[in-house]
Amino acid sequence: MVAETGTGDPGSTKAKELYIHLSEGALPVNVKIVGSGQIAAALGSQFKFQMAIAGILALLAVGGMIYWRYRNPRIAIPMVATSFSEVIMMLGVWSLAGWQLDLASLAGVIVVIGTGVDQLIIITDELTREGETASVVASERSIKERAAAAAEKANGGSSKVAPPTSKVYITRLSGAFKIIISAAATSAVAMLPLLYMGFGALTGFALTIIAGVVIGVGVARPAYGRLIGYILSNQ
Repeated sequence: MVAETGTGDPGSTKAKELYIHLSEGALPVNVKIVGSGQIAAALGSQFKFQMAIAGILALLAVGGMIYWRYRNPRIAIPMVATSFSEVIMMLGVWSLAGWQLDLASLAGVIVVIGTGVDQLIIITDELTREGETASVVASERSIKERAAAAAEKANGGSSKVAPPTSKVYITRLSGAFKIIISAAATSAVAMLPLLYMGFGALTGFALTIIAGVVIGVGVARPAYGRLIGYILSNQ
């Protein structure tokens, strides 16, 4: 199907409106551009600035919630840094592939930040939880030692986790990754219909989610697991 909207400024305006409606999924068809124009560079610069501000605000909001949950900068800072590095990797892949970065893609980036932090919290909680071994050791300590440990924990102290080379650490990290991989696979599969149908902006949203899932599970989560293990075992 070919849509012709006439010539001159009125035709150009109608063509832009038609493209917006079709690219946003008004009809179940793919849109192919057979002609294009230019926009002012100032608009592109303003859009990039707004995207940067939105990404920074999202990371700050996430960082605030993480710090409120753990009250420990040694956990909050690596978690926020991991999320930020994940966004940089996603934008790098986006740039190398030559894909268009629009508002739908930005929404996908924000969604990836949120789901990524959920997975980082799963890793952190799994590594810092009190296991059976810790309970046995605690029962063998004297009442005075247990009281001192409880007071230290109440005052903001945190217990050490197992060293990253230990069997306990590997077991707990493996348990966390089973949950993470299942959740990531579910998210990726849920995006496949949008990617297959290719309704304009929805395609960018689906691509962002899938790319974020692959980068997160393949690079960011394993790196964070090793990093947080070394940090918490040496504090």
